[in-house]
Amino acid sequence: MKTEEQRTEQEVLLLGVLSKMDLNGIGYDPARAHQMVTEVDGALDALQRESWALAGRQFTLNSARQVEATMKAQVVPLVKGPLPPGALSSRAALAQLSTVHPLPAKILDWKKLRSVVALNLRPLGLHQRSLQPSGGRLSRIRPWSQPWTSTGRVMITEPNLQGIFKSFTVCTDSPVSINVRAAFRPFPGAVLLTADYSQLELRLLAHLSRDEQLCGVFRAGGDVFRRMAALWSHCKEDAICYGITYGQGARSLAQQLGMEHSEAEAMIAQFRQAFPGLQRYADRLLERARITNEVRTLLGRRRPLADLHSGSSRDKAKAERQVLSTAVQGSAADLLRRALISLDSALAQRFPDSKGLLPEEPPSQGAFLVLQMHDELLLEVCEADLDTVSSMVRKAMEEAAELSVPLVVRLRAGPDWAHLDELEGSP
Repeated sequence: MKTEEQRTEQEVLLLGVLSKMDLNGIGYDPARAHQMVTEVDGALDALQRESWALAGRQFTLNSARQVEATMKAQVVPLVKGPLPPGALSSRAALAQLSTVHPLPAKILDWKKLRSVVALNLRPLGLHQRSLQPSGGRLSRIRPWSQPWTSTGRVMITEPNLQGIFKSFTVCTDSPVSINVRAAFRPFPGAVLLTADYSQLELRLLAHLSRDEQLCGVFRAGGDVFRRMAALWSHCKEDAICYGITYGQGARSLAQQLGMEHSEAEAMIAQFRQAFPGLQRYADRLLERARITNEVRTLLGRRRPLADLHSGSSRDKAKAERQVLSTAVQGSAADLLRRALISLDSALAQRFPDSKGLLPEEPPSQGAFLVLQMHDELLLEVCEADLDTVSSMVRKAMEEAAELSVPLVVRLRAGPDWAHLDELEGSP
């Protein structure tokens, strides 16, 4: 465990790396983004027309009251069994109702597209910064990286690049694929390289809890999600595993997956039976936190949790959930900090002329950190240096800590953030 002086030194080094990363920004194609806006606007209009046709009348898709009334008139009569809990206009209820009628799915797609506009396309347009080197127009988005979150995770704001939607398709009469990430591309002569840890939080849980079954899966090169998929008939094994791990109850899980309460209870029991050491570790961690009024990460960063003794049952329960999530997610943040600092140093030694800062003119060699996304790093890399840099990235990330289970990193590269191919050696 590090001393306070060592942790302070690491934070100072991290700020230097994040500052360079923010100054570099990430390459952005405004023409592709503008084309996407046109596609989204067309899909929104199509979904509205098709929703009106299915409902037999016009209604405002953004009005919870009108959506609720439409569901009661058109969809509820077709439901056999209990109705979804809560408002029928909620996303969870619409997802459940979409199994009996096509209208709720249209409304969900419409809502998702509206979110893409509000959370991605509009903020990106507002924060675009353009550079005009002699070689042509190179636009870049320069966000602000903040490492001062409660768990230590780096938060990206102005704009929030950690919330960029992945590719999805909306089901209009002519299906439309939307991929905002296609607008992010590297400078000319470079490729975009992404590197992310495989199941990092579960690997940390295995190390911290010493659960024999979980450690055994990772030491054998296995996949926890695939193992649980053999027991569960759902396609969101990762979300389910993490939800149960961090204390999600049967009621919440049942609502999330649209299943019976008893089925959700059975899933939770199966997970805990498969990895019994996790609950024992969580109990020990909580007991220690109640004594010390804090929780510490793998490398010793501390988070005070005074509400563990709050007179409010709600505040107390929230603090109890934060004990495990902070220990694991904070430890993941520790590893990313180490990896970033180590990689920045290695790149500076390998390419001393750049000092990690992207020049206005497209460089002929080198690699540049441009973004951290949770457990993932993004770099813009000159094509000729891809093999060398890939090895450096893998080394920095996989050697960020010595755990009782292996750390595994997946590397992908391509012409933009939406079109990436696996590199050799990735899991």
